[in-house]
Amino acid sequence: MAEMDRQFKQYFDEVPCCASIHDRDLIIVDGNNRFREIFGDRIGEPCYRVYMGRDEICDDCPVKMTFEDGQSRISQRTLLDRKGGETHALVHIAPIRNEQGEVEAVMEMHTDFGVVKELQQKLERSRGRLARLFDIVPCYLSIQGPDLVIQDANSAFIDVFGPAIGKSCYRVFKGRETPCQVCPAVATFQDGKTREHEEVLTTSDKGR
Repeated sequence: MAEMDRQFKQYFDEVPCCASIHDRDLIIVDGNNRFREIFGDRIGEPCYRVYMGRDEICDDCPVKMTFEDGQSRISQRTLLDRKGGETHALVHIAPIRNEQGEVEAVMEMHTDFGVVKELQQKLERSRGRLARLFDIVPCYLSIQGPDLVIQDANSAFIDVFGPAIGKSCYRVFKGRETPCQVCPAVATFQDGKTREHEEVLTTSDKGR
């Protein structure tokens, strides 16, 4: 048990977001390294004083609500660091239960919303580059779902096969009303394996 407590404390201290543990009186009973960097050594003080600079509990206190109903919560809040500066944070509230399933403490974790927004922007830029690459490669690309309906296609594909999005691949490629008897897409959905094969397809102008 002591070794488990030591490992938990190590992981708790090393997580890259700010984390604190609150008791039922809303007193912060522990905080990780990131907590101390941002808010100072404030263990033993109520969370509303540490995070909000208040002398009384917040009207919409998510920690209190989690003690009452045992539900996890996510919200955006503006917190005050140890120098009085504002930190716009994405806050996660999670209950900590004892062996009887009762909420005996609540963990609060938050990440600077500026960091979250920056990561979202990087993700959007990556998606944009992938979308441009998908569209400019000199071959026909299409994406099918398990129902064999085409969900997306690049420009080269649409130029040859026409506006195929929303239509079944067997109708677009073969002019069929039912799936092909031997369908590599179905086989890949079943076993997850990559396949290569040769096919004769029908273009939008009925050429081959």
